[in-house]
Amino acid sequence: MESAMWRCWVGLTAIVAGSAVAAAAAAAAGSPATLIVSAQPGAGSYVATGAIAAVRQGTVGAQVSGRVTAVLVRNGDVVKAG
Repeated sequence: MESAMWRCWVGLTAIVAGSAVAAAAAAAAGSPATLIVSAQPGAGSYVATGAIAAVRQGTVGAQVSGRVTAVLVRNGDVVKAG
């Protein structure tokens, strides 16, 4: 889903940039710019690099020594505070 949205934004950016170039060329020629915008299929894929960072982080530590005998939640489970 994200890649489809990304392709849409890339396509929209290309349309806007192309429109600006066409409008500048028409203005230089002295005629008013008239543009038709339509949906076009995007490219098959887009490759990019980036980094992911956590918005919030926490550290869990024990206040007393002891031994963990059971973990009653799994990674990704929603728990309420308190």
